[in-house]
Amino acid sequence: MAAVLKSRPSAGWFAFYLGTLAGQDWRRAEAFYEKAVAAFQRQHEASGEIQAIYSLHYSLYQIGRLNEAEQYVRRAREVAEASGQSSLLGWSLLLQARHLIFLDQDFDRSYHLLSQAQAIAGPNAASQFRQECLIYRANVSVELGRFAEARDDFNRAADLAKASGDLGDMASARYGVARALVEELSEAPDERGWQIVKEAALASRQAAWAAKSRNVEAKAEWILAMLTSGKEMQDHLSRCVQVASSMREQGYCRNALARRLTTLDPAAAQRVIDDALQIARKAGDPLAMAYSLREQMRISWAEDSPDRAFLASQSVLEQIESIRDLQKDLDSQAGWFSTWAEDYYWLSGRLFEASRSSGRAEDLDRAFQVIERLRARSLLDALRAVSASTSLTRPAPPKFATLGDVQSALAADEALLSFQVAPWKDWTADFGGGSWIVVVTRHSAAAYPLIDRMKLRAKVKLFSGDFESRDGAEAETAVQLYRELLGRALADLPRGVSRLVIIPDDSLYQLPFAALRQSPREAPLGALYQISQVPSATLWLLWKNQQPVAARVPALVFADPALPTTGEADTESAYPVERRDSSLDPPFLPRLQRGREEGEEVVDTLRGGSILRVGKDASLAYLRQVELQRFAIIHFATHALVDERNPERSAIVLASPLSLNAGLLTASEIGTLRLNGVLAVLSSCQTASGAVLRGEGVMSLARAFFQARARTVVGSLWSVRDNEAQEFSERLYHYLEVGLSVSAALRAAQRDRIAAHMPAAAWAGVVVLGDGDLVPLPGGRKPRTLMPGAATVAAALAGIAAALLFGWRWLRAR
Repeated sequence: MAAVLKSRPSAGWFAFYLGTLAGQDWRRAEAFYEKAVAAFQRQHEASGEIQAIYSLHYSLYQIGRLNEAEQYVRRAREVAEASGQSSLLGWSLLLQARHLIFLDQDFDRSYHLLSQAQAIAGPNAASQFRQECLIYRANVSVELGRFAEARDDFNRAADLAKASGDLGDMASARYGVARALVEELSEAPDERGWQIVKEAALASRQAAWAAKSRNVEAKAEWILAMLTSGKEMQDHLSRCVQVASSMREQGYCRNALARRLTTLDPAAAQRVIDDALQIARKAGDPLAMAYSLREQMRISWAEDSPDRAFLASQSVLEQIESIRDLQKDLDSQAGWFSTWAEDYYWLSGRLFEASRSSGRAEDLDRAFQVIERLRARSLLDALRAVSASTSLTRPAPPKFATLGDVQSALAADEALLSFQVAPWKDWTADFGGGSWIVVVTRHSAAAYPLIDRMKLRAKVKLFSGDFESRDGAEAETAVQLYRELLGRALADLPRGVSRLVIIPDDSLYQLPFAALRQSPREAPLGALYQISQVPSATLWLLWKNQQPVAARVPALVFADPALPTTGEADTESAYPVERRDSSLDPPFLPRLQRGREEGEEVVDTLRGGSILRVGKDASLAYLRQVELQRFAIIHFATHALVDERNPERSAIVLASPLSLNAGLLTASEIGTLRLNGVLAVLSSCQTASGAVLRGEGVMSLARAFFQARARTVVGSLWSVRDNEAQEFSERLYHYLEVGLSVSAALRAAQRDRIAAHMPAAAWAGVVVLGDGDLVPLPGGRKPRTLMPGAATVAAALAGIAAALLFGWRWLRAR
């Protein structure tokens, strides 16, 4: 210390190092860091001031005065920008992200701030800076449900810490790996995953011992306790309570003990949770409160009646949702909320079981409402926010669909199928909620249990792969999945039901329901029923209750845009061209000659002034300036880029004279369009596919169109061949032009392709999302619209023709 002070003798550095020596005496450390900040500010020493602010911020967090820290966060950003030093700007961004993380707010923004900090500081930034960026970003990734990405960042941080000899950061990173693995195991429980998590927890405990980090040791013991039983479990929990120094870690230990006591001694479990809740309240920690309340929910079901347990569980959901609402960004809300999906599945599963044992319709309705509280919340909030922006009144809290609401809205020939896909046993071998299908018709509602999530995922993956061979190899799995998912449900439907509204979950978002069949000789489901898929029953009711907007022009079509990688002069390939996504950099995207023909056919079929934009005219610039509400249909016969890791960067490829990137209509920008109830037809690859977020659904391009207030989207689950997409589009519009609804037109088009002996790969992946009952062209196609001025000319020509005809008849009479 003497040597350090000799090299840096200023008062600022002296106070800074005294704060460091104060260790976990946070109030004493705070006083020294405040003095250091003031001294560095007087000396105009930017580097020292930002380091002192960074340490002061952590001290204020530890003593529960984070609200006072915001002024220092702003000051650090001002100092860094004035200095012009990229390293200091990186530290200020890291501090800003950490502040949001400590507030449990806006995790998505925190993630982007941390990525930006790394990019600005560059690869030669100080090891400590890189370690902190990686660890915080990994923790945020866990909260957003990006578990594989979190593991990568934690492992990189551990390698950096090991190289620099920083045992504390190494212990934190090792625990982070174990925590990310726990979340992955929670989503997909299996015996091998259990062993991997246990090994990671043991490694993090070993690293904690080496670093003498009591908090990391406590958290490692918590994981080990959840994976063991009997005396071994008790030993881990005793050690967890003994070494935990922060209140949140103390709560973790008690939560784990309560979970293990719930089935053995509910009263003892309740006493433990009471202690944990008291600690969380004392710390003013809403997240710790939610962790304890999730165990309270399980205890209530072990010792109370179903009615009382449900009332207690509702308060738990309200607490979880109040923390969700702290996230300012919708994507952040969706990502954070997805990590709590298993608690909703657990509760709904208990209610489904209660309904089967009691026969009470009330329990089934409660289970349905619990799942509706989980589904597509950020999309629902986005649509409500748009409505609020055009209204003078504040939007009321969302009202989630009940079975009664759905039954009142269903037609006699219609049924709604709502899926829950969860494990029957969770990662601790406790009840996981299970997989179910709820079938609702106008006069009935019933729930049926399904196979476990992991088995279902494996079968859906196998089924989806079978289509690639295009030889009918999918038929056997189609029959199996029909029997396991829909067999009992469809057999019990009333006669006359011909329309299905499906709410998928988990891997079922990737399932082509239209290809399922009762037996190899039976027609596939797509030929028997009109099928549409919706994110939730609540959103379906929202669309049903809104009157469709009458559009002035049938369609706006973008087809075969000119791209920098192709140009206008490319010829059609001799091989089947796919409208596919590409991960190449830069991607090679071939011309879509059949896409151009498709666009021409759509406009010629619908007429009524429909507009076709092809080549260089199919541009992003044109889309940005045109009034989209004028059109009933917006059709894209283009390539699409799908980014499952960052769904907001997925895009439809349009023309741009500058570069490929300049022509990308990204999901983020799509969400800002004003579509006002249109039908969006995405005749591109995988536009209905993407990363699946538990509860929220699939983060696809189609979802972005819903956020922009499209009413219905036609998209594809997989890559489509250019010629087959054009042929399918021709059949779809053939039926739309006569005034059919979207789902009816899709069924008719699929029947035509089946009759033409086309492989299922050419038709089964096309899906209707949203309101399938939408009729985009009421009364059928419109008459051809004449060019400006042509009406006058036509009238004159008609007059001349009439005169000539009269003269000819007069001469003939003479």
